[in-house]
Amino acid sequence: MKILYFANTDWFLYNYNLSLSIFMRSKGYHVSLLSPKGVYGEKLLKEGFEWHEFSITRKGMNPFRELTSIHKTIEILTRLQPDILHNFTMKSVLYGSLAAKKKKQIKTVNTITGMGYLFINNGILTRIIRSFLIPLMRHALKNTTVIFLNGTDRDYYLKRRIIEPEQAHLINGAGVDVEKFKPVNPEQQKKTRNIIFPARLLKDKGIYEFVEAARITKQQRPEMVFVLVGSIDEGNPSSIGNDELQEWLKEGVVEWWGWQNDMAQIYQQAFVVCLPSYREGLATSLIEAAACGIPLITTDVPGCRELVIPQQTGFLVPPHNSEALASSIIYMVEHPEQSIKMGLQGREFIVQNYSQEKVNAETYKLYSELGRV
Repeated sequence: MKILYFANTDWFLYNYNLSLSIFMRSKGYHVSLLSPKGVYGEKLLKEGFEWHEFSITRKGMNPFRELTSIHKTIEILTRLQPDILHNFTMKSVLYGSLAAKKKKQIKTVNTITGMGYLFINNGILTRIIRSFLIPLMRHALKNTTVIFLNGTDRDYYLKRRIIEPEQAHLINGAGVDVEKFKPVNPEQQKKTRNIIFPARLLKDKGIYEFVEAARITKQQRPEMVFVLVGSIDEGNPSSIGNDELQEWLKEGVVEWWGWQNDMAQIYQQAFVVCLPSYREGLATSLIEAAACGIPLITTDVPGCRELVIPQQTGFLVPPHNSEALASSIIYMVEHPEQSIKMGLQGREFIVQNYSQEKVNAETYKLYSELGRV
């Protein structure tokens, strides 16, 4: 059996899909990978996988360019002849699903990794684009298997009849390597003062609320250090600009550690991890942080709320609410023993529900069922 994994970056295939690729190879599947070229393509090749380059423009939807991309996808499917095509991220889902309709022997699986800017934002332009996109998705996803990372996203698709109920499956993300993301030393955790924001510097990740919460918290606890760990995403309309970031750094309200390759080491330096996002598919950064035994403060929104047991592994706060965010941070700072206990309970919760072993086994079972259809 041949599987082709298709995503909009080689970074995604390496950081979020490598474990599944290795697992499926161990089960006797021939695994190929398809994405735009980046620094991770060579790493995927070194892991022994076939990796093929494919150009995707993340920003905008030019009809001529999109049709050309779909035609190129058909050519790739004709050449590689996969039995299963598994698409991740929105454009890959659309390209792959539409192209596979020309190849009836291919079983298509789509993972909806999140709702994205077009579904979160309610501006006039995004509403217009959405009115065209939803019918297109309804056509593209017909007769495919669709994996969701949270029940709210699944219900959105069902309510709008983008898919039928029998198409929908819930799987807990990509899973986390609980050996790599190991628990922090509690004594070390007590000494650190770092409140970590582990995400791209996007408005819809709650970066404005995080920065304002830092200002509020520092009025009472000036020793706390608020750290942005992530990059500006120039291709994303929700991204902040460099000028704004430099103003915050000059003010001294936050530190910026940039994009980091080894997040396991970053979490070893955290007292609390804070992600006040407006919506996620399933927040991998929160899963990884919790696996390290770090207590979480995040928003009561899809893709985040699933990862916190309130008052046991962290706190949930309303979105767009810097005051509630700051209040929860201050509480954790002033109750370190309770915070450390929350972190330990959080790791136990993640190991039981979000380990790579569990997620890979569920995905393998789904593939096996497709093979019997």
